[in-house]
Formats: sequence, C-alpha cells, structure tokens
Amino acid sequence: MPQSPLPPALRALLVQRHFHEPFPPAGVDELIAALDHVALTPGATLMRQGDAGDELYLVLDGRLSVGVEHDDGTTTTVDEIGPGGVVGEMALLTGAPRSATVQSIGRCDLARLSRADFERLAAHYPEALQEFLRRILPRLRRTQLVRVLTELFGDLDEAALRAIEARLAWVPLAGGATLFREGDGGDDVYIVVNGRLRVTTTDRDGRERVLEEIGRGAAVGELALLTGETHFWSRSRGELWHKGATSGNVQRVVQVWVDCDADTLLIQVEPAGPACHTGAVSCFYRTIGGKAVDSRLVNW
Repeated sequence: MPQSPLPPALRALLVQRHFHEPFPPAGVDELIAALDHVALTPGATLMRQGDAGDELYLVLDGRLSVGVEHDDGTTTTVDEIGPGGVVGEMALLTGAPRSATVQSIGRCDLARLSRADFERLAAHYPEALQEFLRRILPRLRRTQLVRVLTELFGDLDEAALRAIEARLAWVPLAGGATLFREGDGGDDVYIVVNGRLRVTTTDRDGRERVLEEIGRGAAVGELALLTGETHFWSRSRGELWHKGATSGNVQRVVQVWVDCDADTLLIQVEPAGPACHTGAVSCFYRTIGGKAVDSRLVNW
C-alpha cells in the first residue's frame, strides 16, 4: 500500500489526537520522523487476520472496521476505530499473528510505525509506553473476548455481545494461583480468554491428581452454576431429565471424569436419597441371573 512522509496538516492531527503528556515534545519530534503516511481508499484492507504483524497504525482521519473471522467463514464486527485510535498493536506487542481483519469504512489517513522504531522509542520513553499500553488494554481485551464468545455461542450481533459483556467481570490470575477449590460453593462460570488452567482433584488418600488442562475458549464452573445437580438424557422419555426433580432424590455433583475415548462420563455425587426408582441405593443391585446383591445396595 502507498506510503509517504507525513504532511504538515497530518502532523498537527497526530500531536492533537495521539501524543501529549507524558510524551515529551522531543519525543514527539523523534516519533514523527519515524512515521510514514498511509492513505486508504474506501473498502481497502489494511491487515488480515492470521498475517504476521510488524507494524502498528495510528488513525489520523477516517474510520476502520475490525472484524474477527471464524472457521465457518462468517465474520463478526467487533469494533470501529476512528481518529485517535490505534490498530495492529496487539500483534506487534505479542509477536502473535494478527487477531482480526481491518478494513477502511471510508477514506482513511494513517501513520505507520515499524516494530524496530516502536521498540527504540519505547526504550527512550518508558512512561509514554506505559500510558500507551493503558489506553489500548480495553480494546485488546474486547477483541480477545469477542472471539472466545463467538466460538462458544456462534455468531452474535453487537447488541448480544454488549449485553454479555455487561455481565462479565475480568479475573486476572497469576501463575500458580487458585481460581476455586474442590468443594467450594459455585455461583459463577469462568471462560478462559488467555492462558491455561489445570484442573485437579484430591483422592481419598489425599493425593492430588491432574484431571485435565484447559485453554482459551474453555469454560469452568458451569456444572455448579447450572444447579450443581445431575441431568441425564432419557431415551424412553425423549427429553433431558433432572434426576430427583419429582422424587426429591437429587444428586449433587462433586466431580466429573471423562474416559480416554471421551465417550463416557463418571460422575461423583452426594445423593439426597436412593438413586433407583425401586428404592435401591444404586440401579446396579442385581446380577445377570436376577439375584439381588448385598442388601446394603437395596435399603436406603
């Protein structure tokens, strides 16, 4: 795409909309010398999701549309960025591929800053870098969050995304920190936006055992949130069945395990009464020959 030195009028916009305290005047002069002017025609693509990112762009005039592309070919618009905004900073800061596709809505004037110049200026003016990071953090989080939400729930319009976001609270965790413990009450569900969580349980002999590790897009705590009681699919009824909803013999979920083929679940529960409709503690109280086994499995 065409690049040229910044004309005087755009230099004035740059100072007005992007750089003030704590960026010193000398730093502004040094920055302007490192910038290139990029002009976009309406509908032009500035960057594509998945591309490598070695530069960021400061929006001087016009508006840009930011969209996250999904595996099924659909795209969710997650933001519009106008004068004073920044795009491309996430890939530049993290070294990861571009997290979204950015296109111009109308004619746009941008200022381009390369990775090498960004790192040089950041080393010279660390306070300005901290202010820059503080300003972009909300959009960085939102782009990552929207991608996770649409992977979980499918294509969501802007109103649905805003409604979900309004009910969410960010929970930062340091390495090795505990999110919640086995046996804690469960009133929340957590969605992993960045990083990884290790899920463990404690055996009866007191040994901790790792059940799984989960990463971006996974949810934890949802079983406790959804009543914390067992639900099964009833083939005879053709419906989802809440165990004990009629009899009162509900089963509180303590832990869930999945087998190596990921086609069988083992659920540890605390029962409020017999599991079987016959009154037996377990539905497995007879041998193949029809004889009842230990009476302790029959009488509650």
